[in-house]
Amino acid sequence: MKWILLLVTAVCGLEALTLKEAEEIALANNPQVQASEQLIEMARQGRLDAISKWLPQLNIYTQGFKTQTTMPLLNITKPSTFLTELTMTQTLFSSQTLYQIGISSLMIEQFERLLEAAKNDVLYQTRTLYFQVALDHKKVKTAQEHIDLLSYLSDRMQGKYNIGEATAYNVNQARVAVSNVTDAYYKTVQMLKSHEDELARTLGYDPVESPFTFNQEDIDVLQVPELAEKVKAAESIFQDECILKNQFVTMQSRIMDKIFSSSEFSKWSTYADAYRPDIRLSETNVKLAEETVKLKRGEYWPTVSLIGNYGGAMTPYLYQPSTQFNNQIFQWAVGFSVNWTIFDGTGRERRIKKARAESRAIRYIAKKVTQAAHTEVRVQLYSMQKALAQYVTSTANYKLAQETLEQAKSQLDIGFTTIYDYLISVDGLIRAKTAQDEGRFDLLSSYYALLHASGKTKEGESEK
Repeated sequence: MKWILLLVTAVCGLEALTLKEAEEIALANNPQVQASEQLIEMARQGRLDAISKWLPQLNIYTQGFKTQTTMPLLNITKPSTFLTELTMTQTLFSSQTLYQIGISSLMIEQFERLLEAAKNDVLYQTRTLYFQVALDHKKVKTAQEHIDLLSYLSDRMQGKYNIGEATAYNVNQARVAVSNVTDAYYKTVQMLKSHEDELARTLGYDPVESPFTFNQEDIDVLQVPELAEKVKAAESIFQDECILKNQFVTMQSRIMDKIFSSSEFSKWSTYADAYRPDIRLSETNVKLAEETVKLKRGEYWPTVSLIGNYGGAMTPYLYQPSTQFNNQIFQWAVGFSVNWTIFDGTGRERRIKKARAESRAIRYIAKKVTQAAHTEVRVQLYSMQKALAQYVTSTANYKLAQETLEQAKSQLDIGFTTIYDYLISVDGLIRAKTAQDEGRFDLLSSYYALLHASGKTKEGESEK
């Protein structure tokens, strides 16, 4: 299988898995998906079992008897007798068998929808955790940079203390700052390992035995065409200088209304109707309920069968009994059977009404599922709006923080500012960089959450 080759490449080369490779491994190896596939096979065998009820049923029946004593007067030395019958039954008409085949076909469809739901969930988990691990790697690197910058400031403070320009209190403050960010660094590393374990489990492996090395750091929102288009549209309005303008909020609202128009909301709701597994599952459940009503109504119909028999009848013991198997007298017979319940105390009518009430209830539940799906799609679009705005503004803010730190360093080198003022700029840069990385992750995560909510497991998949 292809995922085995990907696994060998990942293990031997110790290269970062691409998102596509991770998705393929998860779909092939995740226990939730594998269990759903076996349930489909179970349903297929159930349908074949239902179809087999239309095939002839063959039965062979044989009996042998032996008496306690022989009968010398009749010259019988083998006090035994045999009875053998071969029976064939062919169902000609049975409403129950007919509708059970229809129900078994819908059961296959039902489990196929459950498999779609499992794949949808696994893909969403894989995509989110994949970029969460990448974000954690970036946070670890940022935390290390933070430690390096504060260590540099701590060394400079120590130098000032040595020449009498700083107090021991100032030195201790600098050292405490380094200690605090070091603690944050180890917490970030802990979160990274935890998310790597979750990703390994989603790919279908016990974290203890996971063969993967997750070292990807790329969080490129522009790799998704639909996101790249929206980012470019937003950046045309949200430029760096817009951050300080009074009209920023107004422009933000205007661009969001343009990028996420009412047609955008309608489009994703249509996708949910076509692809979302729980909506499609609820439609299958409605079909099953309707077929169950037909099954109950079919109880009013008779069952007609053709019967054939070929066998040996036992002769009386005193009149030349069949003392051997091949001494039996075989005869054939052909007939038919009609089984028709005329009255059962209104039980059938009650069962039909019960099935109809259940069918109506399932229809209302299907309506509720559709409404909930449309609501979730809109919520994810709102989240995507927020994530897009945060991504664009955090990117611009990070550039501004970089410029501010360069200016602060220049002033620190010539003595126009203090180390504490420089420390403020360092903290600002770290916060801005973290916000930018989180903004990228949130935008990608919100997009994949939207795909999950709509049931579109493939990016760029066209409407059915």
